[in-house]
Amino acid sequence: MKKLDWHGPLSLRNTEEVAATLRHLLCGKRFTIVCSTEQGGWVPQVLTGRSLDSAVKGNGIQTITYGGISIVEDTRVYYVNATIDKEEEDKWSRHDTAWFRFEYNKVTIFHKAGGGDRLIWVFAVEKTL
Repeated sequence: MKKLDWHGPLSLRNTEEVAATLRHLLCGKRFTIVCSTEQGGWVPQVLTGRSLDSAVKGNGIQTITYGGISIVEDTRVYYVNATIDKEEEDKWSRHDTAWFRFEYNKVTIFHKAGGGDRLIWVFAVEKTL
């Protein structure tokens, strides 16, 4: 994948490709994270100057055996579950499936927490001076 203009659902079929694209976008760079949740009234939380934890296998981005991706940065772990498989991909619902949108220097992730609350995370690469 590694195209920074791709968008689509996270499936069991493309988990490795999405993780590779995340590594391409974020490894070795500082980035800002904006997190917003339905439960929190969509009030954004902004974290600047973040970086991936390079001590973690995969340079801070790991794929999970049963279908998911974890993003490990300085102080937090972000986990996204691949909720559809190859057979269900034609019937996906954007509200029930993790959805990735890569654009130039950022990725926006739409998904649901285990309790069902909708979440939006944005990881945007910071400009270096």
